[in-house]
Amino acid sequence: MISKKIIEFLEDNEFLAVATCGQDMQPNVSAKFLLKVIGDCIYLGDYNIDRTWSNINFNPKVSLFSMDLDTLEGYQINGKAGMLDEGKIYESLIEEFNSRKINFSTKRVIESVQKEKACKQFETIFPETVIIYRIKVEEIIALKPTGQLKRQRV
Repeated sequence: MISKKIIEFLEDNEFLAVATCGQDMQPNVSAKFLLKVIGDCIYLGDYNIDRTWSNINFNPKVSLFSMDLDTLEGYQINGKAGMLDEGKIYESLIEEFNSRKINFSTKRVIESVQKEKACKQFETIFPETVIIYRIKVEEIIALKPTGQLKRQRV
């Protein structure tokens, strides 16, 4: 089970970095929307069907990463990924994805206006195809600014 502290840490972020490796043995890292943490599973949303998708189809082992830049603490989360494409959880997560992308875009527009910062592009139109990844967490590694690592099997 993933601790409440780690869930809260993860939920403070819109995205998690997801590292994969496919049959060409080339690593790939890509940001994915964090949707939910339920039990020992993390659910991510993605609208870019490309390298991550093909890598997971070949090799389901993934590594997730998130870091707090203020404290320089973070987590590496290792596990196995799969894709959801039907069912109640899938439908609920699609709704969550749609809500998060609207909130994300709205937040960026408001911040841009408040800071009088010109942005060249806002995410007002997202592709309709969405992939929901389910990551079954196997190991969590807490990273401290001192370089200390603390491993926990889930």
